[in-house]
Amino acid sequence: MVLGVVGGVVALALAIGAVVVLTGDDGKDDEAKTGGTTSGQNGGPSTDDPEKKGNENEGKDGLALSTSTFQLEPDRTTLWKAKTAADTSPSSSTGLVGNWLSGNNFILGDEQSITAYDLKTGEKAWDVEAPESNAVPCYMSDEITSDGKAAVLFRKASAESFHPCTLLTIIDTKTGRPVWFKDVKPGAEDGDYGDVAIDEKNNRVFAITAEMVFSYSLDAGKKNWDAGGKEYCNITGEATPTAVLVEQTCFDSDKTVIHSLDLNNGRKSLWTYSAPGDSQTKVSILSAAPAVALVNEGSAAARGNIVAFDAKGKPGRQIPMAQAFGNLPDRTSVLGRLPRYYFTGTTMVTAVGKGSSGKSATVAAFDLTTGAEKWHQDIGTAEKGAQILAVNDTSVVAAKEGGYDTSGKLVSIALDSGKQTEGGSFPSGSSVMTSLDFNQLVLKGDLIFGVEAYASSYNPRVVAFGPK
Repeated sequence: MVLGVVGGVVALALAIGAVVVLTGDDGKDDEAKTGGTTSGQNGGPSTDDPEKKGNENEGKDGLALSTSTFQLEPDRTTLWKAKTAADTSPSSSTGLVGNWLSGNNFILGDEQSITAYDLKTGEKAWDVEAPESNAVPCYMSDEITSDGKAAVLFRKASAESFHPCTLLTIIDTKTGRPVWFKDVKPGAEDGDYGDVAIDEKNNRVFAITAEMVFSYSLDAGKKNWDAGGKEYCNITGEATPTAVLVEQTCFDSDKTVIHSLDLNNGRKSLWTYSAPGDSQTKVSILSAAPAVALVNEGSAAARGNIVAFDAKGKPGRQIPMAQAFGNLPDRTSVLGRLPRYYFTGTTMVTAVGKGSSGKSATVAAFDLTTGAEKWHQDIGTAEKGAQILAVNDTSVVAAKEGGYDTSGKLVSIALDSGKQTEGGSFPSGSSVMTSLDFNQLVLKGDLIFGVEAYASSYNPRVVAFGPK
């Protein structure tokens, strides 16, 4: 199976046991230019005891709360609001890209810039220094290194909005300045999908963009390998520190194939899986670790199935997208790249829309091994939706939507049984809580950030909620 033709040179794929060789360029080190986690590794929440009574965090500021144990029961109060630029149009969609928690700052990325806000005050600490003038961020790594480095894919200012984001950049999150950057495929026009991840342990960064996959050294920006780039082939997928999973659709072979890449040489696959049907089969990678994909060989109405794969690429039982309580969602939300699926152990958790509005209202859990539903719980309605904030091995933390005269609510759901426990309320009248199908809530420790999906000067850019 071929996963690449670069520079006009065609290389044959060699099947060697369970390993599939993928072609790339000559693999020589490529010097980078030098410029001015998973969520759990990036200040993620501790939700070991979501039903804990009392309020041991009362009176703490945002910096202290960001590393405190999450408490479900206390009502929330507004600690600070970060202003949106006064000249921002009310109709400007931000296209949320990602967020980090680093040092004293909450760092938010959208399709215009990346901005750091002081955890104590909400004041702006810095705006990112783009690797090239007017370049804009497209994808941010989940991971931050122990010394505060993170990875971003930027789109060049000269590129169209539908062109790929090829400026791989390592950012120092203390200052917002690039440590190094590299245009991984100059002049590329195909493949607007991307992803980026850092493997600090092995000093490397992975990037998916421009119908290819790349690996560079984290410290110096030297190319380790690339894969893909074959004509008439499209590549999308997910990158993590421990796995890179991609799907490649080649119209000359009329097949869609999933590849789990060898991280030491991405031109080799640890395993492959040929999706049923032809090149019209739609495959979306939901997760690289664990390896999970959405496969639809029929029409849009057929919806398709979610399939998990073991370490050797053997598919497990299918989970139908069409469920009795509603259709499981697409991979990401319409605005921005908000996650729709969460994985812990052998359990998958997602939120399902209800009614014509499509607002997420039902939270459901599935066993990836058996394909069976574990439980589903209605926590919202067609008018008042809900959003998942965090999932760990014991519980799901979610929030119910509020209104301009009503309060949103925190909810915990036991992962094993689906039992609901209602928690504290958010302040009434908070604009970010009125539309959780668009706006994003981010949980860090016992601090919750509300991020508006539309950058409007009438609303704050970020609101920080702490326990009363």
